[in-house]
Amino acid sequence: MCLTPLIEQNQDALENCSRIRRGIKKNTDVSVLKDFAFKYWNRDLEQHIKTEEEALLPKLEKFDFSPHYVHMIRRDHDLIRTLIERIGVDGHEHKVYDVLASIVQYHIFFEERVLFPKVTEVLNEQQLQEIRNSLSSHKSVTNLRTYPVKFWE
Repeated sequence: MCLTPLIEQNQDALENCSRIRRGIKKNTDVSVLKDFAFKYWNRDLEQHIKTEEEALLPKLEKFDFSPHYVHMIRRDHDLIRTLIERIGVDGHEHKVYDVLASIVQYHIFFEERVLFPKVTEVLNEQQLQEIRNSLSSHKSVTNLRTYPVKFWE
């Protein structure tokens, strides 16, 4: 499937959201959650969003794919960026990390249950190959399994 790199990245993102939620349940110190959230953003999520915005969305626009779906993805990306910025200012409560995990999870579910199936249904093989080629030129993201503080355990 042409979207495999994004699907694999989404699986890592879901793991990170789960880590955040488990950390909240364990009442992890917010300074640890803040550090994890920024590392997650800098090492993973920011690159994932960049890949979608540079490799996938322009192709979907080029192929006249539903502008509504493209707009929803861009809106989600903007919301995630805003939440990361707010963590820098208001990252002293567990709620902001729960909201971040929820928004990222919602975004992934939308992609995997709505957008990606629609892409593979509507676009022809040549268009899918063009997306595959575009995605292959972007670097992969780093999973945070090696984060030094296993606050989620």
